[in-house]
Amino acid sequence: MQHLESKPSQGRLLILDRSGQILYYRPGGRGDWLGPLEKRILPLLLEGPLHAGEISRRLGAWHNHVHVALRNLAGKGLVESWTALGENLAATRILRRFYSLNPVRVSIAVPVKAPTKAELQAAKERAQTDAIRRELEGIRLQRQLSPKSSTRLKAFVDRSHSP
Repeated sequence: MQHLESKPSQGRLLILDRSGQILYYRPGGRGDWLGPLEKRILPLLLEGPLHAGEISRRLGAWHNHVHVALRNLAGKGLVESWTALGENLAATRILRRFYSLNPVRVSIAVPVKAPTKAELQAAKERAQTDAIRRELEGIRLQRQLSPKSSTRLKAFVDRSHSP
């Protein structure tokens, strides 16, 4: 798998919303701002890897401009690329360069629904009953494993009365 060279920088650089909106972008230095075409390309790559021809068709942009924008995104470390065998419209086999988001540098934000008060209360009650059940099982186990015969007898009596 071939990758274009990217600048050596650590951490997340970009956080995208599922709808394609850029929530956060931390440029690495001078000239690392995102151009308007680059901002339009990133949401398309959320769906999966695409080649430059498909990206230019979906955006209605010039093919050469899309190539320049993809090269810039790869230089910023936001996009990975590789070459694979594909077909064109005439069903001729050709080499195509595919692009996808770089998972090391780009995060995708997933919206999370906040729990209601009733759901929180139900979760607390379940946790409390589970804790009480585990505690009772621990006490029974301690009685059964006790070296004292009288304590083991209490455990036997407790087990015979429990449902």
